[in-house]
Amino acid sequence: MLATVRELTTRYSPCEVLHFDVEPEAVTVYEYPYGPDELGMPLADILKFVYFSPVLRFVLLPGGGSYQVQRICQYPGLEGWIPLETSPDLVALVTRFAPHIGQESLVDFWIEGEADF
Repeated sequence: MLATVRELTTRYSPCEVLHFDVEPEAVTVYEYPYGPDELGMPLADILKFVYFSPVLRFVLLPGGGSYQVQRICQYPGLEGWIPLETSPDLVALVTRFAPHIGQESLVDFWIEGEADF
């Protein structure tokens, strides 16, 4: 799962500085909003001081047949991970959501099965 998420997120995300954290049943994607061009320094130097923010998490659901993508939410009362979409196709989930990392469009995706507030 890590290899798929890392390869596709790196390919499709507009953010250049990403970090991946692996849990037994999940991969969390972290972002840093500024790249080498914006900061005028090489990536190796950026990584010395960067603070990554969690942005997406891809979770293998119990039973192992489906994945769920979640985004971090910091709206008061809803802090934490909110589910966006569930699918048996991890590649489809990553390619749909990775282009929105670091973009305001990511907040347009709301809790799966619920109307926007």
